[in-house]
Amino acid sequence: MQKGEKLLKITDCDLLTTVGPVEGFLLISTDKVTFSGDGTGHQLLIPIEAIKEANRGDNPIVPGQEYMEIVTEDYSKFRFTRFFRFEKSFNYLKKAINLEKDAPGM
Repeated sequence: MQKGEKLLKITDCDLLTTVGPVEGFLLISTDKVTFSGDGTGHQLLIPIEAIKEANRGDNPIVPGQEYMEIVTEDYSKFRFTRFFRFEKSFNYLKKAINLEKDAPGM
């Protein structure tokens, strides 16, 4: 964590990859979104300022389960699913993005 950075939410979830889901933890802070896979070595760090949009959708494989999609400025897409409290996690992500957009100098 950097000076002035605040942790907003930490939750377990899955990162969806082309070879299947990777279990791990998603951390949402005022500066970045990070994912750390459980013992798999999968690591992901997305600066909040690099996020173009955050979307939600229904998981076509698991009915009733939603996914969160982060699209970056370079149009990379990252999908996360299997949240304990999806709505709360998605709202924290939107809050972090809005804080970045409302920051002075933006």
